[in-house]
Amino acid sequence: MEQFGDSVVSFDLQHEQAYADSGAAEFCKYFEPNENTVYVAKLPDKVKHGSKRYVTGLYGVNGKVIYCEESTCQIMRRFSRSAIYSYELSKCLGKHLNLTNYPYFCGQQSFVTEDSPRRGTPTGWICSQWYRGAKTVDGVTWVIFKRGQQQVQVRADIKRDSLHYQLGLIRFALERAQDILWRKMSYLGKKVEFQISVQSHLPSLAPIDQPTVPTVQQMREWQISDYGQQITREIAGNEGIPEKKLTHYAKKQLNPEFRRR
Repeated sequence: MEQFGDSVVSFDLQHEQAYADSGAAEFCKYFEPNENTVYVAKLPDKVKHGSKRYVTGLYGVNGKVIYCEESTCQIMRRFSRSAIYSYELSKCLGKHLNLTNYPYFCGQQSFVTEDSPRRGTPTGWICSQWYRGAKTVDGVTWVIFKRGQQQVQVRADIKRDSLHYQLGLIRFALERAQDILWRKMSYLGKKVEFQISVQSHLPSLAPIDQPTVPTVQQMREWQISDYGQQITREIAGNEGIPEKKLTHYAKKQLNPEFRRR
């Protein structure tokens, strides 16, 4: 399976058990995405190896595959905790920018999800770092990654248009963030010598599809509001309060007269 040069290493999740039995894969309880990772996949069927069952496959641009016992949700949650940029912030921005499928913005290692992560169920995550294109063959999306002469393609459970849109959001966010940093440094009188790096390996968004860029203050307020709602739901849930009465419950708790009783 590890063929480089002009060859392309292809991975089809429908044939994972055969690949697992080939002796070329690695197996572990958990594993974090690294600089090689291009795809964190929810396997359609559990892969069997010895007495263990594996539900997630991590595919590298180097042609390596690692099967994990943990779900994609658990793996990406841990990755988010170790990264500078929290996935919770991406989730918050997705909600307030009305994005159903929203990428996890994390610099070069930003990820696109195959399905809406709001549903709370495991889904596949496609990394933008080594992305070089996508094609549709017989209704199936194949995503292509390349680093130097090493090329890998994976069969992904996502429509090509959806993939391009989310990758376009990543490109827009990365380039916009660099522009904001450059303007800030210039405003402070700093000598700026770097040029904005254009993410040309990613699709570009049409102007009509480009979201409004929120200010830092807006993002902070959104996060505080979301955390407040989450805490309120947890408290209300523990006290057996119906969700439709949450607003009334929260207002009552925040009422100074009520708290003095």
